[in-house]
Amino acid sequence: MRVMIFSRTRTRSPAALLGVALALSCRSREDTPAADAHAMSTSSRPDSSGPGDVESTGNPVLTSTGGTSQAGSASSGTADPSDSSSGGGEPETVVPATSCALADVRAAVEAAPLEPNVVVEVPAGSCDWGAEGLVVTRSLRLRGAGSGATLLRHVTATNNAMITFDCSKAAVVVEVSDIALEGIGDETTIDRGVALTYGCQDFLVRHAEFRGFGHAGVEVTDNLEDDRFSRGVIYESAFLDNFVPGYGYGVVVIGDGTWRDFVLGSPEAVFVEDCEFTANRHAIASNGGSVYSIAA
Repeated sequence: MRVMIFSRTRTRSPAALLGVALALSCRSREDTPAADAHAMSTSSRPDSSGPGDVESTGNPVLTSTGGTSQAGSASSGTADPSDSSSGGGEPETVVPATSCALADVRAAVEAAPLEPNVVVEVPAGSCDWGAEGLVVTRSLRLRGAGSGATLLRHVTATNNAMITFDCSKAAVVVEVSDIALEGIGDETTIDRGVALTYGCQDFLVRHAEFRGFGHAGVEVTDNLEDDRFSRGVIYESAFLDNFVPGYGYGVVVIGDGTWRDFVLGSPEAVFVEDCEFTANRHAIASNGGSVYSIAA
């Protein structure tokens, strides 16, 4: 049986939701009790182990492919993982990073053409990113070789996100998939895995693992300046051991503080589907009038 839960919060206190085995829709103007969701899905926990650290080896090479890859839209209220269309069937331009080192991934992003269907492929490897992160201000699909093959790690204390998408420019395509991110995990560092900022729309996070982040595995924030609300899909991903006292969320969705109209079944929400949440302080938290939906 498929579980769907719609929730929204009005106050700015974090609220978390536990998936339960019944069909439920709710629209809460008050905080909901905090609760961890252990094993929201029956999917196995991805293997985050990988080969030894990889050093930067040079500039990427541009290639073009006719392949396509993107999950279906959330227009029906749920994502369709079997839908692999990308930009209406348009070909993708693939830019392979020469390694998973931050310098090589950043070089691949900078070398990629300014097109909607551009993929930067991060190869298999285990790479330390120190306290730094990657900031993307354009359309980009960032794909690893699998959550059990491509591992990126924070190894120096920082409150920054490992990967930040700045969606302040309209029509920014965002995808993060087939990759594992690991935070400091020391219960004092308030770091993040992926930050989707300024109202990213139709974003996709899939087949990924987020472990050991003090603040959140994935943080989604509305655009507080022009009322552009976040919408997209996070599915078939694992959120493990994200915990710091007072923080520690698998996913956190932050609104702009307004109480907007919302129709159940519309795509105007953050959809979290078929994910695993284990040993996080909260599985999902939200505030500021944000809207999200859980399906398992």
